Amino acid sequence: MALLTVLRSRLLWWRLHPIGFATAAMINTNFLAVPFFLAWVAKSLLLGLGGVQLYRKALPLFVGLMVGYVAGVSVCSVVDMLFFPQDGHVVHTW
Repeated sequence: MALLTVLRSRLLWWRLHPIGFATAAMINTNFLAVPFFLAWVAKSLLLGLGGVQLYRKALPLFVGLMVGYVAGVSVCSVVDMLFFPQDGHVVHTW
């Protein structure tokens, strides 16, 4: 992991990211493949089309998407605990 981190930071042409080792050992790797691929495609398109300026302008959008998802799951979980204590709804499947 340390070697991959050093190679990733020192060599521009090195494409393997160290996060791959962390996610490969996880139980839900099959659920993470598509989101990681979509994030990589979005980042590549943003950097390719608009450069670093467009990438930095788009960061609040993607952070907002993540915060909104967590907020939605949290609100649904609280509503399920309060109003449906025995029959909750499946909101997040992990």
